[in-house]
Amino acid sequence: MARIGYLAKFNFTPEDLQAWWKLRAKYRARNHVCRFCKHFFQHGEVKIVDHIKPHRGDLELFLNPSNLQLLCKKCHDSKKQIIERNASKPEVGLDGWQK
Repeated sequence: MARIGYLAKFNFTPEDLQAWWKLRAKYRARNHVCRFCKHFFQHGEVKIVDHIKPHRGDLELFLNPSNLQLLCKKCHDSKKQIIERNASKPEVGLDGWQK
């Protein structure tokens, strides 16, 4: 529950958070390979359950099992962050103007 402070900003109810922790635990128990680098997790290694599409407080996305992926810490902290940063940038054409 290290990231409870992060989740507090979305105003989820205690029931929503309990549903998330159960879903997260179930997902971690059933999946053992990083989606990006294909690393097979050994017992005790850090597994990060990540939302494919950022939920940004949307409860339906937050609790949707098909919106989850398992990442190793290295991929989550590098590749995934680059993807999310670039997704928020406007697309720019060859002429330098925003499309």
